[in-house]
Amino acid sequence: MTERHAKDVTRRVYGTFEDGETMNLFVGKEKIGQLIITEEGKEYHLKDGYTYEQKRFLRYDEEMDPVTQYVSDCDLGWC
Repeated sequence: MTERHAKDVTRRVYGTFEDGETMNLFVGKEKIGQLIITEEGKEYHLKDGYTYEQKRFLRYDEEMDPVTQYVSDCDLGWC
């Protein structure tokens, strides 16, 4: 079973203008999306796993449950 945990990456996000209306958004060298500025306002187009909520950029990582046993199915006789 997996759970999704949000990590605030706002301080690590930076942008470069592609043209007068589009800014490419990055975390490190990874492109995470675009900010498009129109007359109606701002539009964020972010790749899966990233969101923009309450003026913060969040990255959702799936965390796997920790391994609780080294082997499984020993009742089948292979271990």
